[in-house]
Amino acid sequence: EYTLVCDSENPSLTMTAAEGSSVSVQKDEDAYRITVASKFQLNGTTYTIKLVPSSDPMAEAYRVIGLIDELSDASTVEEVAAVRAAYDALTDEQKAAVTNYDKLVEAEKKAIKLGDVDGDGKVTVSDVVELRKLIVAGSWTDREFAAGNLDDTDETLTVSDVVALRALIVQGSND
Repeated sequence: EYTLVCDSENPSLTMTAAEGSSVSVQKDEDAYRITVASKFQLNGTTYTIKLVPSSDPMAEAYRVIGLIDELSDASTVEEVAAVRAAYDALTDEQKAAVTNYDKLVEAEKKAIKLGDVDGDGKVTVSDVVELRKLIVAGSWTDREFAAGNLDDTDETLTVSDVVALRALIVQGSND
């Protein structure tokens, strides 16, 4: 099932099939059922597209789902940060509707520079200070965890992450 956010309550839908294929569109109360069949298929493939007006409070959640789906291993830190900002701007109810949040977290882990706890794009002593503050406070964001979990041996930030970060900084200054 797919969700289409549209500006109109009753959008017009036009489908074109490739040569040798057929398309049928059936409109239900709040969705379209589109069946695409080729000469090589008996029953075709049916897609259900739920219509959500852009004025619906959940429309923004569906937009963020689409933004997350567009992320890839090649996404830049800036692209991932923009999607994170869009997600963070959602209400709690809208966030609960985002079904692919795990993909955003994975993209952040891949896009975030390991050791850049304070998010300034550099790995410096200020990241050690920030990591120590987070550990003492006992709470951190997903982004801070992804940047600060240098030992990658547990599901929390610990002193071993601070030691690994210090070693990373020393190693980087000797390169």
